[in-house]
Amino acid sequence: MCIYTKGVEMHIEDVADDVELMRFVCAGEQLAFRVLMAKYSNRVKTYIFRVLKVKDNERADELTQETFARLFFHAARYADEYEASRTVEHLLFRIATNATYNDLRREARQGKLVKEYAQLQTGPRQPDAALMAAELERQINDALINVPPMLRKTLELHYFEGDSYEEVAHK
Repeated sequence: MCIYTKGVEMHIEDVADDVELMRFVCAGEQLAFRVLMAKYSNRVKTYIFRVLKVKDNERADELTQETFARLFFHAARYADEYEASRTVEHLLFRIATNATYNDLRREARQGKLVKEYAQLQTGPRQPDAALMAAELERQINDALINVPPMLRKTLELHYFEGDSYEEVAHK
């Protein structure tokens, strides 16, 4: 396999270290990125499972993909940090850690909103409960705007209409 960058042909077999591969990735070379991904994806996924304690295989796959997507699309931004650490693995683990924590925060925020909404719907009525419920409903709707339509419908059926996951799957 060859990488062409700025008119220079480079064989992947000749690229001995990650430093050169990162230079190519920073230049937007997809083949160099694929080589790094092939080399490190299993290690990153294992790190997400063992160190970050993600138990769901699909979620670990998604976080691994997100880690590599961030590396590719923001390679220039990570270049300075990479130069300081000198290991791609360390950089990828840091990106994976941040991606996982962001995912956990997003999940917690969404779960908190749903719980608050449910409490307001079933709990004792307070004088300002209607105002709080309206504000919370607005926040939930704002959060749901960013969710793909199919997933949004699933969430609405399960959390707001009380359907079980099995019932949602059959609809």
